[in-house]
Amino acid sequence: MPEQGNTASVARPFQGRDRGPERPAPLVGLLVVLCLLPLAAQNIGLYSPMSWVIIGGLISSTLLVRLVTLVMYKLLPLAIEVATPEVRGSGEVVPA
Repeated sequence: MPEQGNTASVARPFQGRDRGPERPAPLVGLLVVLCLLPLAAQNIGLYSPMSWVIIGGLISSTLLVRLVTLVMYKLLPLAIEVATPEVRGSGEVVPA
């Protein structure tokens, strides 16, 4: 979408189809948080405080990365050049 002249805020939702590893990371973090909640709630020795620290770190790092990524998309200009091959009259395709 950016190659069609749209801005980053318009093009951002359409990049989810091409960018695979961006979506599973928050889902894995959410799964780990849900699995650590019973351990954190039991108040067992060092396991409970350590699980709260891990939960807090996962949540804060996920939110921070998502926020920083969106801010960088807004601050940095889109410099995407689409290389289209040139087709000559004889039908020969010349790479750009």
